Amino acid sequence: ITAGHCVEGRELHALYLNEDGNLEIEKVRVIWSRVSSLPEIDFALFQVEGKLYETFSWAESFEIDETVFSAGTTIKVNNGETASNSLSTDSFAGEVKKSRDVNLKGNQFQLIWHRSPVRRGNSGGPLMNEDGELIGINYAGSSPIQRTAGAEMTPMSYAIRPDRNWVRQLIEEDWAKQQAD
Repeated sequence: ITAGHCVEGRELHALYLNEDGNLEIEKVRVIWSRVSSLPEIDFALFQVEGKLYETFSWAESFEIDETVFSAGTTIKVNNGETASNSLSTDSFAGEVKKSRDVNLKGNQFQLIWHRSPVRRGNSGGPLMNEDGELIGINYAGSSPIQRTAGAEMTPMSYAIRPDRNWVRQLIEEDWAKQQAD
């Protein structure tokens, strides 16, 4: 699962540790990606052919003002150019501020506004609770806003939480299609 804008028009590969602890790379196939008429549904589901050994558990629910964390690989930019050799893994705490249910052709999504900063390169990464469970997928963040006294306000960030049953249905339908081919 990732943000839809992270997969559009790209050939995708997953890098993961196999059961022997060695790095492997596999091409991935997009199963479902966002609908352009609803840009807030910034979500994509893809299939990795290799076996993944570490995955997130889904949180059953979340609460307003609950502490959450954003994780991902921040892309550092030097003089306007992306420095691909200077990636760093970051995790930032914040809290859920509000959420809104969105229905897309009978499928429920929750849009989540939170204060865990999402920096350039973090979109598509997980929004997690304090137990490390998946709450949603980050898709955007705003820059810090300067107050008149010079102090920064924490930026607002945005995540999407798809209905787990719908995601499971997409995976099962894709699996059946792949078996038939």
